[in-house]
Amino acid sequence: MFLSRLLKSRCDFPKVTVLLADTLPHNNYLKNAYRHSYHYEDEKEILFVRKERTESVGEFCVVVAHALAHIKIGGLLEQKI
Repeated sequence: MFLSRLLKSRCDFPKVTVLLADTLPHNNYLKNAYRHSYHYEDEKEILFVRKERTESVGEFCVVVAHALAHIKIGGLLEQKI
C-alpha cells in the first residue's frame, strides 16, 4: 500500500488497493511482461498480486509499479485472442 500511495501522490497514479493472492484468474493481458503476476478488478479498484512476488521486495515493487502504470493509461483491458 505504501508504494501505491507514493506513486499516487508523486506521479498521479490511480488510487488502488493492493492485496496478495494465492492464485489469480486467467487473463488475456497480451504483451504484458507480468501478466501472470497480477490481476486488476477495475470496478473495485483492487490490484491482486501473486503472493510469490513478495519473496523479493525489489521484484514486488517493479510488478506493482508496472501494473499501476498500465492501470493509469487504461492499458490492462483484456484483448481477444
